This record gives sequence, C-alpha cells and structure tokens, in this order.
Amino acid sequence: MTVSQLKGRMDQGFTEVDRKLDSIGDKLDSIANRLGDKTDGHFRILHEHEDRIQDLEAWRLAKKDTAR
Repeated sequence: MTVSQLKGRMDQGFTEVDRKLDSIGDKLDSIANRLGDKTDGHFRILHEHEDRIQDLEAWRLAKKDTAR
C-alpha cells in the first residue's frame, strides 16, 4: 500500500466518522428539544397548581378574617 492509498483510506475513514458524529449530534439535539418541550409543559402545570393553592390560601384567610 502506498502512502497516497493510505492517505485516501484515512481520509475516507475520517469522513465516515465525521458523518456519524454529525448524526449523533442531530439525534441528541432532537432528544434535547423533546425533553425541553416536556419540561416546559410540566413547569406550566406546576405553576398553575401553585397559583390555585395560593388562591385557596388567600380565600381561606379572607374567610377567616370575615368570621371574626
């Protein structure tokens, strides 16, 4: 095998590795986006529940104050 043949094979191998790394990066980006969307949804629900709890606490305090 000549040096130029070896260089050609090495370049071909590096090109394949680059392509696989790009594919893995794309898959990880896709997963991160899906997880981000789910996380946003969960946080929205948590904030809604927190708002409801605060409303109930305020109502309870108001009711307690008017009962006096």
